[in-house]
Amino acid sequence: MKLCNNCLRSNHDVSKCMLSVRCKNCSLKHHTLLHDYSKNYKPLAPPSQNVPTLERGESSSATSLSYSGTSDSGNILLCTAIVKVKDSMGNWQNCRVLLDSASQMSLISEECCTNLGLSRNSSSHTIIGTGNQVVGNSDSFVKLEFTSLLHPETYLVNALVIKSLTTNLPNFHMSHYHWNHIQNLQLADPEFHISKPINIILGADIFFELMQGNQIKGAKNTPYAIDTKLGWVLCGKVSSRHEIPHSQNQFVSHHTTSNFNLKNDIQNFWELESLPQENSLSNEAKICEELYKSTVSRDDSGRYTVKLPFKPHHKLGNSKSTAVKCFYSLEHRLQKNPTLRQQYTSFLREYEELNHMEVVPNNQSYLPESEAFYLPHHGVVREESISTKLRVVFNGSAKSSNSFSLNEAL
Repeated sequence: MKLCNNCLRSNHDVSKCMLSVRCKNCSLKHHTLLHDYSKNYKPLAPPSQNVPTLERGESSSATSLSYSGTSDSGNILLCTAIVKVKDSMGNWQNCRVLLDSASQMSLISEECCTNLGLSRNSSSHTIIGTGNQVVGNSDSFVKLEFTSLLHPETYLVNALVIKSLTTNLPNFHMSHYHWNHIQNLQLADPEFHISKPINIILGADIFFELMQGNQIKGAKNTPYAIDTKLGWVLCGKVSSRHEIPHSQNQFVSHHTTSNFNLKNDIQNFWELESLPQENSLSNEAKICEELYKSTVSRDDSGRYTVKLPFKPHHKLGNSKSTAVKCFYSLEHRLQKNPTLRQQYTSFLREYEELNHMEVVPNNQSYLPESEAFYLPHHGVVREESISTKLRVVFNGSAKSSNSFSLNEAL
């Protein structure tokens, strides 16, 4: 069934649609729900030889853009910290994080997520970076539990999983530093001056919860010290005399917006509108269906009967000895508890009256092992139940003499 892309009706195509309404986003002739939002974000214009250019960072970052150009004005430290993150085994592992208030969501690199062994939850997000560009997509998120190296308080946050976060930070190398205003501070990242990878970006969904409100300003061309629940983080301009000079400096700008992808919504819409597809059955399911069709019958009382679908290579062994042992154990238990015995007897009588079971005919009392399976049963008492305190359980998992149970043979 084909629908018109503009009005979503089925009696014509889009070229013959008479409806004057168009897409509210681009005014083209398609329904607003079918608008491709990724086309809203244009790539940056090709660079000229005389103008410094914006281009993707070397790490294929989903949240960073690098500005390439010469500069002697110094570099900028961004807020980094070392935190302990709980992995899938309940152990704490150190991870390096970037505190980024310009990101709507927290992010984690795919490598870090794999190392932690965290369980992923399906999602669909488009990552929009600086310049209003679509710079990546995420198809899953994880629940992060982390704490600082200094305090026991733990924090929970959802983080989108993306292939790569950003370049190593800081994106310059410091030969030395000596800033009096940070000498006695407990730094959240004691090795802030060493260029290393970022494992996690903590966005605005947790950023301000971590802020303490205090900051210390140093001398000119030294970074601010900002008090957080993770320790003191450093952020700001660093004098060029502290850095190893480069022929070309890179400036990293972080800005991330997360949009829900319309792919799932559109897919669900078409699934609702389309004709149901025939389900493909497995070989086992096909055999069961054929067995049902060929053996189902209806007796004089109106009850339907069908042959049990036994697997071809699962022959049952002797089951009588196991069932008899269980029965003797059950009798011994019922003799000690007259109330339980009365309830058990009533349950089985009702079972027989409802034709859920019947007494074995005399001519079938001594069937061969291959044609009979003796099913052990026992009682389960549920004191919290209002209606039926006792429930009789038939144990189809009991092993026969060749280690196969009834459940395994079906």
